[in-house]
Amino acid sequence: SSFGIGNETRGIYSRGGSSSDTLEYVTTASEGNPIDFGNLSQARYLGARGNSSTRGIFLSGLGPSSSYKNNIDYVEMGTLGNALDFGDVNTSVFLNNNSVNSTVRVYSLGGYASPGVNISKIEYVTISSKGDALEFDDLDRPNSTFPGFANNVRGIYGGGNLRPFTSDQIFMFNTASQGKMIFFGELTQRRKEFAGSCSQTRGIFAGGQLDPNGPSTINIIDFVTIATTGDAQDFGDLSKTPRNFTSLSDSHGGLGGN
Repeated sequence: SSFGIGNETRGIYSRGGSSSDTLEYVTTASEGNPIDFGNLSQARYLGARGNSSTRGIFLSGLGPSSSYKNNIDYVEMGTLGNALDFGDVNTSVFLNNNSVNSTVRVYSLGGYASPGVNISKIEYVTISSKGDALEFDDLDRPNSTFPGFANNVRGIYGGGNLRPFTSDQIFMFNTASQGKMIFFGELTQRRKEFAGSCSQTRGIFAGGQLDPNGPSTINIIDFVTIATTGDAQDFGDLSKTPRNFTSLSDSHGGLGGN
């Protein structure tokens, strides 16, 4: 699954791989099976995503026959229905969670622009209005398959596939102003294709693959305190050792004053 978004009451994600356009939702405060929400405008997965307390945004992704998509969809999270056209990104990419969002914007961070080719470009959209993505700035270097998260002020991303090795470095940036990425600290282990999410104060990095081409995956969860800099610390372990999966939170930076 991919494209995970969440507000105070509901988590929404896409089900399946590049040939699926299905969106499902869960009620985060209760246990139970997922329920059908609607469909994306095009089948794809592993794109960027973000949301406010009411609207969810899905950017780019990998479609059937390894086609790189440039479309942006949105949904109103409190209602059921198919995603609607929001606009387009400037560069079609396959990302695997490379995104953060503030209360105002969703940012798409780097990614694969073509098979085996990383980019460093950051694009963003304003959640409350529809339109094509705008360029923001650049990552510290071309990178892909890493997670990010943000509170109201600061965006953070870490790890990734730098080709030919994986990264353990964490960087931060101010989501309201353009500027260079600033070194934050290091993960407990280098890795790619993992997930991340946050509250207003703490962010976590979970799972992933250690080596670019190796079979080894891990179940480790790291955490950082968003307002400070420093190395990630051990949080606990996942029940499985996943890669290429998504995450969502009911209390992250896109929820206004929460």
